[in-house]
Amino acid sequence: MKDYFKNMLSRLKERKFGIFILALQLIASIALVVVVERLHMLKPEYIGVGIGVVAVLFLLLIVGNGAKSKFHIGAKIISVLLIVVYGLGAYYCFIARDAAGKVTDINEQTEKVSIYVLKTNTAETINDVATGTFAVFNENGNGKITETITSINEHVDKKITTKGFSDAISAVEALYAKEVDAVIMDESYVPMIEDNKTYKNFEKETKVLESFEHKTTLQNQNAVSDVTEKPFSVFISGIDTFGDVNKKSRSDVNMTATINPKTKQILLTSTPRDYYVETTVSNGEKDKLTHAGLYGIECSIGTLEKLYDMKINYNVRVNFSGFKDIVDALGGITVHSDYDFTSEQGPAFVKGDNDMNGKQALAFARERHAFAEGDLQRNKDQQYVVQGIIKKVCSPTILTNFASILKSIEGNMSTNLKYDDIAAFVQMQINDGASWDVIMIGLDGEGKKLTTYSAPTQSAYVMLPDETKVNNATALINKVLNGEVFTQEQAKEVMKSSTEIDETTPLATSSPSPSPEATESALPKK
Repeated sequence: MKDYFKNMLSRLKERKFGIFILALQLIASIALVVVVERLHMLKPEYIGVGIGVVAVLFLLLIVGNGAKSKFHIGAKIISVLLIVVYGLGAYYCFIARDAAGKVTDINEQTEKVSIYVLKTNTAETINDVATGTFAVFNENGNGKITETITSINEHVDKKITTKGFSDAISAVEALYAKEVDAVIMDESYVPMIEDNKTYKNFEKETKVLESFEHKTTLQNQNAVSDVTEKPFSVFISGIDTFGDVNKKSRSDVNMTATINPKTKQILLTSTPRDYYVETTVSNGEKDKLTHAGLYGIECSIGTLEKLYDMKINYNVRVNFSGFKDIVDALGGITVHSDYDFTSEQGPAFVKGDNDMNGKQALAFARERHAFAEGDLQRNKDQQYVVQGIIKKVCSPTILTNFASILKSIEGNMSTNLKYDDIAAFVQMQINDGASWDVIMIGLDGEGKKLTTYSAPTQSAYVMLPDETKVNNATALINKVLNGEVFTQEQAKEVMKSSTEIDETTPLATSSPSPSPEATESALPKK
């Protein structure tokens, strides 16, 4: 045996190409192990088994490369194949980790303040209107307008003259009436301005002389210590535009996901964008929920926390016009539809389950005119889409598309969840392979035409909250956080009821005991 190994090593030394191939295989295997470990999605014992398998293969191929006859040729071919496999694996793991790092742990908000003038104005730069009057309006203590004015003054020959207005519509009205020469405004107000029929072509009828970008670091005081053990809630904010997903803007989708990792239950709660509520900045006045986004995502979160008497631990911001890439990267999703209908974007859907690609899912999530309930049905359909994504993400196929999925998310989604939290969640799902029960509820109310805090000079469509349903939604959120399991049908009956329930009202015949950690920061404030 000793002579055999001596001869084998001697032959191996003579075969320099074989040594080169083995060296490449060793480098590729080490690279694969390192990047897999960096993903933090596999238990150490699984990684240990993988290292063992790689090591055994390497030793066998050393023997094969030093073998007599033509066995060494086969060993070299296998080594080359393993180098390709290890290399591709390492590459995709590296891409996945890099992409995940760009969309997680994002605690930044971008505000873009621009100087708007009428398109008929011959001005090309701020200096051309520096002697004129600039309209500004109440930003509720937002210092970004002040910062922008300071920046302007640093680049023009004299300090500019400003004129204050109570709101965006009043400032734009003055611009059109040529009472002012320009408006200094956060561009997130543009969609709200164009909701007014008089100014529905605002972007076409104006031009931007210059823009100033401001970035703000946000703080998260509500993060939980272990998302695989303790219940938590996530605000899902959807904007229907392209561009920077972290940009301050109105939120057309306002959904909370209450997640209990012990009971494997997720409660999706949709709140209508037109809900007439007190925001955290409106000093007791009422505004549309969607307008809370004009003051930043923290205002949207705080407003929902106040409405449901809960804490929201994390946020996910999704560019709904770009999320079709995410659905395509998932390989498509299966989504339920309550109706047969053809969307305005073209795709047709049948009542029941529909297999959808990204384009179809986007058309489905955006449609409202096909339904008598309009936005309320759209809210429900957006929940169906999220439900379809959750089911696909929790399926074993997620592993084969993991890198492309994370790559598609980049630029279309961001979250203040830390990468390690998401990795721990994925590791948990890989380990137990459990299926999740996704329950959906939605709020409604009475439609009215009223003025709002953000636009006090005009009446707009708003929805007065159904307080009983708000309270019942709060009770269901509490039940999920406390570890009580209930069905979609039970939740549906609760939301139909005209009688208020609370978290002590039993819904299920049996439920797991709440975990000791259920009183963590995810629980409602008392």
